[in-house]
Parts: sequence; C-alpha cells; structure tokens
Amino acid sequence: MSLSPHPPIPLGEAERLVARAVDDGGIERGPAEALGASLGDLRVREAVLAGAFESKLRGKGDLVSVSRNVFIPLTNLCRDRCGYCTFAKLPDDPDARTYTQDEVAQVVRDGVRAGCSEALFCLGDKPEKAHASHRAWLRARGLETTAAYLEQACEVGLAGGLLPHTNAGILSAAEMERLRRWNASLGLMLETTSLRVRERGGAHYY
Repeated sequence: MSLSPHPPIPLGEAERLVARAVDDGGIERGPAEALGASLGDLRVREAVLAGAFESKLRGKGDLVSVSRNVFIPLTNLCRDRCGYCTFAKLPDDPDARTYTQDEVAQVVRDGVRAGCSEALFCLGDKPEKAHASHRAWLRARGLETTAAYLEQACEVGLAGGLLPHTNAGILSAAEMERLRRWNASLGLMLETTSLRVRERGGAHYY
C-alpha cells in the first residue's frame, strides 16, 4: 500500500512522526506521505491507528454524538465512472435526477418536522465537467458550476432550520470558503489510496 513515491520509513521514525502529529494537532504533507508509504508494515499501520485514537481521545474524550439528518442527493450526475458505483447516473438515464431548490426546501421542512438537525448534501463530483446538458442546465440558472448550485441549496437548508453538511467530491479552496458560510461541516469520502485500481481495467480507471 503506497500513497506516494516516498520510500518506507523505519518503525521508530514512524512512531516519532505520529507522536508529533498528535501533539501538534496536525501533520504536514511530507511526513504524511512518508507514513502513507510505510503502511504496508503492519506495525506502522498500528502506530498510525493508535495515534488517530489518541488524537480522538484528546479532542473528544469518550463522547459519541449522533445527528439525525435528512439525506439530499442534490444530483446523481458525476464526471467520474467508478466501476462499482450505483449512485452516479448518466444524463439520459431515467433515474438521473437533480433536485430543484423547491424540492430541497420541502425535504428540509419534512426533516424539521421529523426532529432532524442536519441536512446531508451528497452529489456527484463536478458533473458539469463531463456533461454538456448539465452545463446548459446550470447556465439556464445563471450558474457556471454545480458547487455554486450547491451553495444555494445549503443556504435554503440553513434558512429552513437544518445545519447543512456537504459531501460534494473534490472542491477547491475557494469553493470550500464559499460553502463555509452555510455549512456546519464538510466531508470527503476517501474510497481508497490504491494506485493499482487506477490502471486500465481497474475500478477507478475512468
């Protein structure tokens, strides 16, 4: 397992990097890539997991919280074609769907009535990059990007009484900054760090 071209590092150095990351509350890219290149060593992997758990304990203790939420798949169009995905659809698929802002508002109202506190926005990764019809759909609404449409949806969610949480695929720093105004949190699902599945015939080739 490798995240980078860095050579694997010895266990002692890995443990020092993990301890420093826990104490500092973060880690720089270089040391993180060095650890990533060393995760094939079970002892290093265990050290990283132990460090993550220690960081969690220092930050939150034994507290576990649950947020009741409504799920809003804002659009299931996506620029990617991962081999195992059942969420993403092509524009001509009868199951392809992009929520209108009125539909978002209705889901939010239903969520508030059900006692929810969060609106989870999930969507495909930058579908405007791959689908001309979606670009035209956005332009008809005076927008250039799905992230801008998402920003409007998050504003609707917050105004309706739910805290938006966005899981939108890859976002630029500027897009995250704009979404920050309306979101309680942002997330990114990391499917895998494997480079092998990006090779021809692999699940992430497209």
